[in-house]
Amino acid sequence: LAERLPSSKIYIGNALRQMSKNGARDRLSYMDGSYMENWTQGPSQEMSEKVTASIQLAREALSKGKMLWLTSGPWGCGWPCDVTEEEFLSSMDMPLAIFLMIAETNAYFNYQKETLVQEDAWKWDSSTMPEFKKALGAPKGPPIKVGNTLSRHFEYLTVQVDLDAEQAILNWHAE
Repeated sequence: LAERLPSSKIYIGNALRQMSKNGARDRLSYMDGSYMENWTQGPSQEMSEKVTASIQLAREALSKGKMLWLTSGPWGCGWPCDVTEEEFLSSMDMPLAIFLMIAETNAYFNYQKETLVQEDAWKWDSSTMPEFKKALGAPKGPPIKVGNTLSRHFEYLTVQVDLDAEQAILNWHAE
């Protein structure tokens, strides 16, 4: 397929998976990037290991000029994700903070209750969420990991993720 696509087309697939052999990195040799869903699932690993491996795969792909879409729903919500709109709104900090550890040029975040092709009582347009309206500013460096706590500083945000406690802190600074 990659050989048959016109060079003007972007070839993206659900390639990178921390639970696959070598993270399925080989797929990126013929793809322009990957979206990542189910990145907290996998073999018998601690959640901190799954998330760390997913962040590493995403940052590695971005460093090679690939595109990356991190897709997540409310933290800890399985499938089907039976949450109210209020619970949906209040459960974004952890996945957003993890994405911010990845954030670079060509990185995108998709926060949704479930895939949009699923029949459901409601769909969510996360673009109206207040977190997406705030200025982030440039990153001041890569994420720093001490034990199972990650932190990263942006011009207008300091973000911290405690992978053991599965908690995130987003501290927005004045513009």
